[in-house]
Amino acid sequence: MNKKKRINITSGESFNEYIKTKINGIFVPFNEALMEGKPLFPLFDETFINERVMTHYNDLSKKDEYVKKMEIFIKNKELILNSEELILWFGEDTFCLINLLGLLTFLENNSYHGKLLYNILDEEKFIVKKEGISIELGNFTNSYVSLFNENVFVSTKNQLIDKGIKTYLELQDENHFLVQYIQENIDKMEEHQLLINLLNMTLEYGLSDVQLMKMINKYR
Repeated sequence: MNKKKRINITSGESFNEYIKTKINGIFVPFNEALMEGKPLFPLFDETFINERVMTHYNDLSKKDEYVKKMEIFIKNKELILNSEELILWFGEDTFCLINLLGLLTFLENNSYHGKLLYNILDEEKFIVKKEGISIELGNFTNSYVSLFNENVFVSTKNQLIDKGIKTYLELQDENHFLVQYIQENIDKMEEHQLLINLLNMTLEYGLSDVQLMKMINKYR
């Protein structure tokens, strides 16, 4: 296989479409939401994909929908793993950092040997806040497995990703302020207003309206 010198992996479809109009190159969106459910290991084998289908759709017959959503990444796995350099375009909210943890675990588990650089995004404004941060593989798999198998924090030796993991674990706590807010207000306000309030309260987490609705429904 001919090696590509550089491949860009982006945090999702919206930024992917934007950056393609600004910079020439190969751009691959990572259209996952690993904060949802308990992602399995190794990533992107058949068992992992089936588990993600059930997490996102609760219906294995919708596997084609998941594969289509992740199609560009899945089809380009070998190209990615054989690239000389990967540029990772992700935000610094919890949602993005957990996805980044999964992506780095995938690269680590598949013995990626190229250069890894991380560009920190402000995804709301499509602004690069910091670019060219070097990432060294070696500690992500253990952290990923400990997080999703045991709900335990193990350091990745990357301060930013460690912060994302800690915040993710805080969100699992029934005493977390979001959980408390939902329980206190679920019968006091309209669902739409509750959702808007939660979105405004969770900017640093990067949670979607779909994820927050799942939290709301959990406490009905």
